[in-house]
Amino acid sequence: MFENPKLSRMPSIFLVQANPQPGTFAVLTKAAIAASSAFISLKLMASEIEAEEIANVTSGLLSYLEGLDIRVAEGIALPLIICKKMLEVTEKGHLWQQVRAYVKDVLLPYHENTTLNHQPSKAANRMLKELGGLCQHEKKDILRCLEDSVLLDKARAPAALNIAVSEVVAVLKNTPGAEINKSGRIMGKVRKVAKIPMSVLSEDTIRCLTSGNS
Repeated sequence: MFENPKLSRMPSIFLVQANPQPGTFAVLTKAAIAASSAFISLKLMASEIEAEEIANVTSGLLSYLEGLDIRVAEGIALPLIICKKMLEVTEKGHLWQQVRAYVKDVLLPYHENTTLNHQPSKAANRMLKELGGLCQHEKKDILRCLEDSVLLDKARAPAALNIAVSEVVAVLKNTPGAEINKSGRIMGKVRKVAKIPMSVLSEDTIRCLTSGNS
């Protein structure tokens, strides 16, 4: 943030690249003059936003992408609301569908593949739920459900999920209570397995894993 003395010293926000090149200051100064003229209108728009409006948009995002951190959802919701108001004021409302498409097709999938996978046990639930959707023969050859835990064959699971072994190990390392280097019986054979506590799995995941079991 910096100030432009030519326009009542109104502060203006501008994104600065990590390694500024010669001439960057001139570009920033020119941008400040252009941005400052719109700052008052932008500030007024922001001041008119009600907490209930933010809560409604945040709730919509959370229902669309279950498990998203509320702080991340709010961080998306507020710029979305301001963006919509700006498009309405500038009579560019027809572009709103493009903004929504970007959020749905780019922004939320990004958080699904990054933010959610960094939450303890979230990635494990996603992985085991996918394995639970396999046919019974494949599923029984990869995992075994015990009373308090799940035994997972670390060699067979990556092939079934079409991912690298290192990705499966990374998920297991970030799962609370998981024991990665264990020996356990699956299909009557002793194998190198990971032991994952049932306590970190959701009811939906457990249902997928145990469906069809006798």
